[in-house]
Amino acid sequence: MEKTVQERVVHLARKKNILLITAESLTAGLISATIAEVSGASSVLFGGLITYMESAKTHVLGVDQDLIKTHGVVSEKVAYEMAERALDCLATAMPHKNIMSIAVTGLAGPDGGSEQTPIGTVYMGLGMLSQSAKQISTDKLFFTGSRNEIRKKTVDTVLEKIYLTLQHYTM
Repeated sequence: MEKTVQERVVHLARKKNILLITAESLTAGLISATIAEVSGASSVLFGGLITYMESAKTHVLGVDQDLIKTHGVVSEKVAYEMAERALDCLATAMPHKNIMSIAVTGLAGPDGGSEQTPIGTVYMGLGMLSQSAKQISTDKLFFTGSRNEIRKKTVDTVLEKIYLTLQHYTM
């Protein structure tokens, strides 16, 4: 039977001994919830931070307010910082573990878009932390559809990216 992407993520994270943590804005916990649908997810899913409001990003995660003012809350820099801060949060709680952080920020609409950042713009940050290295990458994504379609497409795409990253991860 074909496994879902979230089942593949949980299986591979368990096999590679990697803990997952999310920092979600646009998806408001849907990434964590989708991973948690899998039996055994508790062995790899440490938890998630829902930082929907700008103030949650600054007060809970510690994203620099000046960074948000300069680049906007929906930006590559903020996604990067969210992923980094989530890694740091879990590294403090679980030292000596291999950790992957997943962060998303974006605009699902129907309001709030601009010419520079239209509805459907999503930034994803993905962080990896091992005893030997810390790496963070970002991706800019764009989706069309209704608010919920954009959020669902974000979750699906992010889960695929997590899986591909886990496949290529070596300690």
